[in-house]
Amino acid sequence: MATADLIVTRETEAERVLEWRLNELIRVGYDRAAAWEIAARSEVDLHLAVELARGGCSPDLALRILL
Repeated sequence: MATADLIVTRETEAERVLEWRLNELIRVGYDRAAAWEIAARSEVDLHLAVELARGGCSPDLALRILL
């Protein structure tokens, strides 16, 4: 196999954290758009976002609270 045939994907730590945050938010019920909006902002407390969703808070209201 030629070197050109090898594709090496390198994920940074920040990319892994972003993906983890996104997946956690989707797992607790946020739609993809809301989850992305929250996950992309590292200053937003993920635990609070999860608590809001588990407490029945709508994604729209959660976004207003968190952002």
